[in-house]
Amino acid sequence: MPRLWAVTVLAFDLNEAIKFYKDAIGLDLLEDSPSGGMAIFDVGGIPFLIRVPELGEDWKRPSAPASLFIEVDDIQEVSKKIASANGRILFGPEEVSDGQINMGIEDPSGNEIIVTSRPSMTSDSQSQVLSPDIAQGSAKPLS
Repeated sequence: MPRLWAVTVLAFDLNEAIKFYKDAIGLDLLEDSPSGGMAIFDVGGIPFLIRVPELGEDWKRPSAPASLFIEVDDIQEVSKKIASANGRILFGPEEVSDGQINMGIEDPSGNEIIVTSRPSMTSDSQSQVLSPDIAQGSAKPLS
């Protein structure tokens, strides 16, 4: 069965990206290699890589980027930290279904992310894999 192995996003400024994902979102920094132009965070056991494009690398943003959802314990607390970490709130926080709250954010390099919080989530519970339902504006667990 296929599984998500890692996620990579590009950043203009590695130090700014590290500050954003560590301080505002609350991700655990596993590895920081400024000379290698990369940092690795843990998101529920999945490596989340932030890297600076290499010299001469053509950095084109997709016209329809994939949605990345990061589940947090306290979305209100995260929302207070976004601006001070040079990010931007695009929408929300807003309830989308059954107490689930979503907030669209943009990191300092323009990567768009959905931060979500669900009422059934506890610090020691396993996160469910979510399937975004774009037409309905909600997310539902995969079967």
